[in-house]
Amino acid sequence: MNAGYGYTENGGLNWQTGLITGYRGLIFRTVDGGLHWELQESGTQSNLLSISFLDDHIGAIAGGGVVLHTFDGGQSWIYNRQFKPTKNGIMAAAVLDTNVVMVLGKYGTILQTTTPVVSAVNEKLSFQPKNLLKPFILQQNYPNPFNSSTTIPFSLFEPALVVLKIFNISGELVTNLIAKELPAGNYDTFWKLCEEPSGIYFYQIIITPIEQQQKITATRKLEIIK
Repeated sequence: MNAGYGYTENGGLNWQTGLITGYRGLIFRTVDGGLHWELQESGTQSNLLSISFLDDHIGAIAGGGVVLHTFDGGQSWIYNRQFKPTKNGIMAAAVLDTNVVMVLGKYGTILQTTTPVVSAVNEKLSFQPKNLLKPFILQQNYPNPFNSSTTIPFSLFEPALVVLKIFNISGELVTNLIAKELPAGNYDTFWKLCEEPSGIYFYQIIITPIEQQQKITATRKLEIIK
């Protein structure tokens, strides 16, 4: 492993959430102090060398010419196109605030974001990473919990038929948000509530890549509080 990060709320007496990175895009995350580790999807085969977090939600990982961002504490990662690959190589990243990320490379290379981080990672993807575990990433909605509207972000790494649905805790369909073919890219889907009551809901994405014609699904939980 190349880099590690841990989060504590009591001055270091106990550590619960942690991340480690490694070669060929490996990212592992723990939420129980290291007893169990879950492999995260990075969407890259680059060697990841550095981890930096602004708080327990916003962070960055860098290495091998790639900078990835997370807004949900490391549950999902998105490629930042502001940092184009450099021959000098990216060695480290530091998240200074929600608008500024500094990146260091070999031979004195220093790069910095020129637009807010959230805007940067929402730009359309211009690449299609190979050898991915899945052809997409479904991220956590934000805000969550919410009381009027929320945004559900996801990324496609190849053209696909996309279906995005909302279900209540009983498994009943609440609404269909998307049902169409989309090109590779990053997407933000907006859901505005009508008369849905408070409670736990689930959003499910069904991806059918155009070239594979094999359905792949992912589901996440959201909460409405009124």
